[in-house]
Amino acid sequence: MSSMPPFEERRELPVQPSQMPYLRPPTPRANWRFTGLALGGLGLLAVLRLVVSHPAPAPSHASPQAAVAGYLKAAAAGSQAGLESYLAPKDRQSAAAMLGALRRDRVRLVSPSIGPTSVQGATAQVEVALEVCYRRTSRAPYTCELLSHEPLGLSSEIVCQELGGRWYVATLLTPQPLTG
Repeated sequence: MSSMPPFEERRELPVQPSQMPYLRPPTPRANWRFTGLALGGLGLLAVLRLVVSHPAPAPSHASPQAAVAGYLKAAAAGSQAGLESYLAPKDRQSAAAMLGALRRDRVRLVSPSIGPTSVQGATAQVEVALEVCYRRTSRAPYTCELLSHEPLGLSSEIVCQELGGRWYVATLLTPQPLTG
């Protein structure tokens, strides 16, 4: 018969049990990091869904939404002529002041999307989702806020008027002075 080792033979571990690595439960900081990443991802998905589900129409005077799209595009580009073409005639003289305020406060309009619109006769209110990014000083990093958040305090509803079968914007996006 072959010689088999007796059952009582024991093998020694290469290291003592107290020296073996052990798994630690995640630290509170790691939990917060995971939670922050998960919430950030969900927030990004929500913003993408909003932008994808409500894209801005092509700029024109055919509808209140199209007039707002042209207005926001001209404001983002800093085009006074473009801005004046989408503003109601009584507000056109304010276009230069509005663009001056946006430049003075180093404001950028980011990710505009058009939401629901309510039309009553020749007046319409267009909901806008928009981020406004600004710098308090030329060396400071940009801070981005939703249009209606402080310190901007601007309305997320843009009023439009129909004049002669064409739609024009009657709301000026002029932020409160952000620089001190």
